[in-house]
Amino acid sequence: LSGPEGLNLKIYRDAFGATTSMVKSGTSGGATTSVTRSYVYDSYHQLCKTVEPELGATVQDWDAAGNLAWRSGGVSLTSTGSCDTASVAAARKISYGYDARNRLTSTTFGDGSPAITRTYTDDGLIATLYTDPTTAGGTNYNNWTYEYNNRRLLTKETLNIGTSAFPLTWGYDANGNVSALTYPDGALVNFSPNALGEPTAANARVSGATYWPNGAVKSYTLGNGITHTVSQNVRGLPSQITDGSVLSDQYSYDANGNVLGITDLIDGSSTRTMQYDGLNRLKTANGIWGSGSYTYDVQDNIRSSTVGSRVLTHSYDAATNRLTTVAGTGASLAYDYDANGNISSRSSNGTPQALVFDLGNRLKQTTGVASYTYDGNGRRVSAWNNADSTTQQYVYDHTGVLRFQRNWASGTKKDTKYLYLGNRLVTEVNSAGTYTHEDALGSPVARTNDSAALISKTRYEPYGNVASGFVPTKPDNIGFTGHVFDSNTGLVQMQQR
Repeated sequence: LSGPEGLNLKIYRDAFGATTSMVKSGTSGGATTSVTRSYVYDSYHQLCKTVEPELGATVQDWDAAGNLAWRSGGVSLTSTGSCDTASVAAARKISYGYDARNRLTSTTFGDGSPAITRTYTDDGLIATLYTDPTTAGGTNYNNWTYEYNNRRLLTKETLNIGTSAFPLTWGYDANGNVSALTYPDGALVNFSPNALGEPTAANARVSGATYWPNGAVKSYTLGNGITHTVSQNVRGLPSQITDGSVLSDQYSYDANGNVLGITDLIDGSSTRTMQYDGLNRLKTANGIWGSGSYTYDVQDNIRSSTVGSRVLTHSYDAATNRLTTVAGTGASLAYDYDANGNISSRSSNGTPQALVFDLGNRLKQTTGVASYTYDGNGRRVSAWNNADSTTQQYVYDHTGVLRFQRNWASGTKKDTKYLYLGNRLVTEVNSAGTYTHEDALGSPVARTNDSAALISKTRYEPYGNVASGFVPTKPDNIGFTGHVFDSNTGLVQMQQR
């Protein structure tokens, strides 16, 4: 296949039509590169090995029922002539156990990371999900328990972290639509679903919600009196988002659905214009930061970036395709990696920071800064800050939505409830209510109080950096694209990869 921007892609297959390798090569962004990804199959034609430059080899094996028995990433067994399953050390394996009905019951890690166990109801619904089950009350211990009604709808899910319990209790209407949610602190939120099951309210915090035929929110009124409205174009894409006098952005698109412009109708200060290359990669982005531009190689790596006065060159290891340095105006960044391709060290202007990932590719700690624990779903449930001994505990529901957060500081807790209308964050409730105002990506770009006064406002560069002159609207809370900003690392925690 030959494509725009110098792209050449070759796909090789075996006699059964299965892909054995893909070679992506060409010259673009001032760089000539070639990357090969290979795939190896066992005698039953099950995938047993993947070889990639960023990760080395990922070897896996299957049980007699065709379930994945174990896998091991980042090993040096890169020969494409054999599976090499017998050559993988036990310490490098993630192993999976199943019951007689082929349901996943256990996940164990060769590096000693906390094991995960699962139990099920008689009709096959998840009943419990334990992490580190042998050390109840230990540092990594947590578990989920699930309860269901006679219609087999989930009525309660409880996260236990150490000795603390965080229950989420769900209510339903006669049609089986979610009608209420009780938070861990006992607060009850009623959603008043319409005939289609779409929530129209969230107590006094949100009212009068309406929807477009495609299910997207059309309008609602916040408890502080600000009305949120979304207009759509004929393709069902948002054409204008307005939150009273706080936010009013107008969107335009090209034929491929890429955003060409975001016009700030409030004062024009946040207006942005964009252009894309032949592979739909962002080429220019002009906005509050000034002019911006990006170049890429054929592997889709950014090779250069200009954002206002910040001009950076991005360099990659030719053998591993990994980013090694970013250098330019006011910046000198260097990166090292572990065997699985996770960043193990990043250095900013000569100051290093070590990051430690477990075998499951979850960030365990930033050395000397913070440490983290996760539940059996791979979602972060706690973060510990070494400098001030503060702790954040996070409660994600079964769909992966952050519903509740507890912050501990000097023995005092502060709880925050996150209220959503469908999948849209509308308010954060703690000692005082805060209303969120989001852009089309779901990023809270403004927050207001109960009196509709502006608390904070922010804008983001295209790849998630907070634009110069702004700060995250609320550190360690929901930020870019609706995910939690981690002030310990300066990264957005997007759950897992």
